Amino acid sequence: LDCRDMQPKRVTHSKLSEQALALSVPETAMEPTFTQHMIITVDPNVGPSPGECVLVALVAKRELLFRRYIPKIERKDGVRAPFKLKADNAYFPEREISATEKPVYLGRLVETVIIGSR
Repeated sequence: LDCRDMQPKRVTHSKLSEQALALSVPETAMEPTFTQHMIITVDPNVGPSPGECVLVALVAKRELLFRRYIPKIERKDGVRAPFKLKADNAYFPEREISATEKPVYLGRLVETVIIGSR
């Protein structure tokens, strides 16, 4: 998949890499902060800091998650998980992400667009 071939393209004045991706928020996990279908732009060339919003694909589970990033953690059994993802919506539990889920970092949130705004 080459992001440069995707259509339609959205014009922005933000400084983004060629790999940046704009899409609709895929679910309600980040409500009320980010509503479903709000347009977000993520950039994979911008690394996340703890608590920042990221987009991660879990290839093994065919899931796309937009959540807050929590860096490496050590579980009670002594195994280190790569990271956790935390939703703003209390109805969605924290997700401990493991290598077996084949996570792919798609980018950190760099821009949001509210539909109907200019």
